[in-house]
Amino acid sequence: MSSRWIVPVFLALMTAVCPRAQGAGNARNPIVRVVTVSQADLDMTRPDLLDKTVERLDQAAAFRPDIACLPEVTVGGQPEAIPGSVTHRLAEWARRHSSYVIFGLRTRSGGKVYNSAILVDRQGRVAGQYNKI
Repeated sequence: MSSRWIVPVFLALMTAVCPRAQGAGNARNPIVRVVTVSQADLDMTRPDLLDKTVERLDQAAAFRPDIACLPEVTVGGQPEAIPGSVTHRLAEWARRHSSYVIFGLRTRSGGKVYNSAILVDRQGRVAGQYNKI
């Protein structure tokens, strides 16, 4: 998995989560719980890939994560506009667990297809999108 798209998204996220990054002076950084979900043993061509991924997210929810990171391309298939069905499903998980979710997705915008990193906030809103060129 390429980490090029993760760095700008992760830096933006840490600014949102950590008081010190926001310039709160000498405020103590909170403990930030980060979980990652692997799809290494899942068949990426299965139509239920998102269901299986959300099952793994549900298992990771036991750690009460502040941030959940998914792979660069969370689901295969056709690119989708943001927000779309994948974004809605992961936004619901983020809202239910009060966690940020970072995931990769093939997106479509302005007639172009991108390998995008999407950031969903704790309220389930799309907080950012980075389109890899």
